[in-house]
Amino acid sequence: MVLTNGKNVLEMHSLVHSFARYLSYDELIILEDQIAPVRSKKKVTFRYALLLECNEASTISKGFLTRARAVSFKGCKGRKLPEEALSALRHLNVLDLSGCSFLELPSSVGQLKHLRYLDVSHSAVQSLPSELRHLQNLEALDLSKTSVSVLLDPIGPFQKLKYLNLQECPNLRDLLRTFGDLKGLEHLNLSRCSGVSELPETLCGFSALQLLDLSGCAELEKLPQSLGSLKNLGDLNLSGCSRLEQLSESFHELYSLKFLNLESCSMLQQLPHLFGNLKTLEILNLAGCISLQELPKSFGDLYFLRVLNLEGCFGLQESPEFLGNLLNLENLNLSHISLELPEALINLRRLHTLDLTGCGFKKSFADIINKMTNLKFVLTDDSRLALSFSRHIIVSTENNKQSCLASHMVQSSDLERDGIMGETGAEEILETPETRKGTIDRANPQQETSNPFQLVNFFFSVSLA
Repeated sequence: MVLTNGKNVLEMHSLVHSFARYLSYDELIILEDQIAPVRSKKKVTFRYALLLECNEASTISKGFLTRARAVSFKGCKGRKLPEEALSALRHLNVLDLSGCSFLELPSSVGQLKHLRYLDVSHSAVQSLPSELRHLQNLEALDLSKTSVSVLLDPIGPFQKLKYLNLQECPNLRDLLRTFGDLKGLEHLNLSRCSGVSELPETLCGFSALQLLDLSGCAELEKLPQSLGSLKNLGDLNLSGCSRLEQLSESFHELYSLKFLNLESCSMLQQLPHLFGNLKTLEILNLAGCISLQELPKSFGDLYFLRVLNLEGCFGLQESPEFLGNLLNLENLNLSHISLELPEALINLRRLHTLDLTGCGFKKSFADIINKMTNLKFVLTDDSRLALSFSRHIIVSTENNKQSCLASHMVQSSDLERDGIMGETGAEEILETPETRKGTIDRANPQQETSNPFQLVNFFFSVSLA
């Protein structure tokens, strides 16, 4: 396994690949339109099937697929999938319809009682059949980048559903009609749903929810008042919610929250006064919160906070001394704000990266920074400031690197902690596109969350190789 541009790629010798194909001779079948290969005179059924260029005129031999566990129609054309295409798949666990041009799903999808994973992403599907609610074993549903406006009325009950992806569904608006009883849901992605202006209170009943992505929901104006009831929520992304003016009063009750991204919430004026009750918070991104005027005094109680990004928070009126209470802070971004450095920063023994890009030259900066014995990296665009630091501090003033080094240092520290990175230093990863985003949000924690369809897509991609 190798890592290429942030993606996992499996490389194998051609002989190994050929041997694997040989072993899967009676396991995998690849059908192109109506053509099925002749294997032998005996009846052969397959566990995995790849159907290419299937459309409403296609005739699919049911005999080949009665034992199928995973079937992919990925990228198939036509306005409708034939009803009989699914009628024989009584043991199916995985169905991939991503990228298809079908406008609707056949009602026969409701007969797939054992279906666990359904991927309809990047397709032309506009509505879902009511029979979909019969899929009581469904665990993952991906409808991202489709034109669906309402899922089902209501969507449930899907007692086993854990993963629901509705990313970039522009027609999705009335979530009050969409969400039913999804108490087992762990991952909900509503990012870039441009029609979503509010969230239903029923969402707060998803007691198992661990990740909620609302990034890019530019019309979202408020959060449910009982949001704090999501006691298992560990990752919340609200970046780009530019109309969000405040967080709900119960927000401080998200006791499992580790990653919070509020980047570019440009109308957010304040944080809840009990914000410091988020004791488990590790990474907080407030970059671009230009209306934020002050941090609550309880902010200093965020004991486990490792990364804090305040880049471009122009509205902050004074340097909060309680930043010196964040004893586990490793990475601090104060770029493009005109504040004095709090003297209390010298208490931050674990701080290794400080971004002062766009802050200009102040002699007091050097006096404080030179007392920070464990500080390793300072980012600045002022050469006068760079010349005034102690030798133990590495200073970067290079334009293309000044905003990405701090972001990378967070990633590399995580890799070292998890045993992924050995002795390779920051310099080796510094130039990758992923580290040039200029924000300190653990390179977007949501992107690291496991996708249940990755393994399925990987299997079919290897099969076609």
